[in-house]
Amino acid sequence: MQISVNTSALEKSLKDFHEEATRKMQGMVEKFSYIVAVTAIDNTPIGDAVKWEDLYLRRQKLIGLEPIEGFAKGSWRVSTDGTLEMQALYGDSSDDMASSLIKSDLNDYKLGETIMISNFGPYILELEKNFDRYNKNQPIMQPTIDSVMRTYQLHLDDYYKES
Repeated sequence: MQISVNTSALEKSLKDFHEEATRKMQGMVEKFSYIVAVTAIDNTPIGDAVKWEDLYLRRQKLIGLEPIEGFAKGSWRVSTDGTLEMQALYGDSSDDMASSLIKSDLNDYKLGETIMISNFGPYILELEKNFDRYNKNQPIMQPTIDSVMRTYQLHLDDYYKES
């Protein structure tokens, strides 16, 4: 007795499932990474170039950064290719510009790549350690980590379903 089975329908179904699952997981990682980066941006204070003029001029002399507020917020970025570089965005809309660049960079993400979220502003750690001095009532990293953990615990599966 000889039995033959046409497995082409099963093969197509498995291929379709693989493509959909890959697309959804990729979308989930992109959304999660975007939320993490934007949360860090939101938790980073914007400076005051008038109040702290001496620090801004010192920063310009020592590092070469413009004496304009917004650099710390605008320095958040993502990398999917392993490069970590400083980015210099300034002004009241530096957060919006950084968010747009992050979204654009995440469009290049391929499932399995490592996403790095960074801020290579030379004084970001100083802002973190001395948040009270700069009229900010909370540090940057702990509320960001708390938000990331809540997002991870409560919303990650939603990001998968939405993608």
